[in-house]
Amino acid sequence: MEITVILLQQICIMFLLISVGFYLNKKGTITMQGTSELGKILLNVVVPFVILKAFWVEFSYEKLKTLIICLTLSFLLLALSMIISHIFFKKDEIADFSCSFSNAGFIGIPLVSSTLGNEAVFYITCFIAELIVLQWTYGVFILSKSKKELSFQKTIKKPSLIFFFLGLALFFLKIPNPNIISSFLDTITCLNTPLGMIILGTYLAQGSLKELFIDKRVYFVSFIRLILIPFISILMLYFINVNIEIKIALLIVASAPVGSNISIFSQLYNKDYMYASRIVSLSTILSLISIPLMVSFAIFVLS
Repeated sequence: MEITVILLQQICIMFLLISVGFYLNKKGTITMQGTSELGKILLNVVVPFVILKAFWVEFSYEKLKTLIICLTLSFLLLALSMIISHIFFKKDEIADFSCSFSNAGFIGIPLVSSTLGNEAVFYITCFIAELIVLQWTYGVFILSKSKKELSFQKTIKKPSLIFFFLGLALFFLKIPNPNIISSFLDTITCLNTPLGMIILGTYLAQGSLKELFIDKRVYFVSFIRLILIPFISILMLYFINVNIEIKIALLIVASAPVGSNISIFSQLYNKDYMYASRIVSLSTILSLISIPLMVSFAIFVLS
């Protein structure tokens, strides 16, 4: 119950930060070009350091065991999302991509760190690393329908993935974390939540609210992403005997709304960008209600 209360408090804080971004965009203080630059800073600098910080911890065989468990569970959860998405949206590439990949970085990391502590981010970095690889392989194939578009070089050059492997190296080599570096990581990673939520607020400010709330397709996509996939994920986790904190951490990222990357990918492959933006916007708004509900249900079932 305590986790649910903390989660609700964090959701409220995130909503206020989203409102700041929404207001600043509507007033013209932050333009979409500015949002794009902030997004690059977040994805290419802040999130990679969050991942590095999570892995730069003292080595132990217990942590190694946890790492292997998280890698396995993350793959199972992502595979489940992709299968369910493809069943429902085989002919809708944008919806298929949207439901397959959650916003694990922008929303998952701040929620997990605030509800379960910074140590729990260690559990979900595996999920984020695998998600990045699958987005640039399976996700690109969904949108382009061409194997020629798949790029291993583009995938391995992603900063988050580079820092994931760097963090693994530091973990396995047992390299100590100096105090000054530790303080630097603490400072820069504090930007993750406010920056991510303000950026999401500027995205929400782009579309027409009327179009956003009357598009029935977007509601159905949001239902699959926010309710059905987390619900089936909980049922799957019920039969797996691991620490409940690991289960809840992974469930939070699996229950996150549609990742904002779908808007970028839609533009890149000449798909309906506005449809993608509406999916991101509505699923983000509805997740303020759905995530606490699904986590509360998970705690009840998995405890």
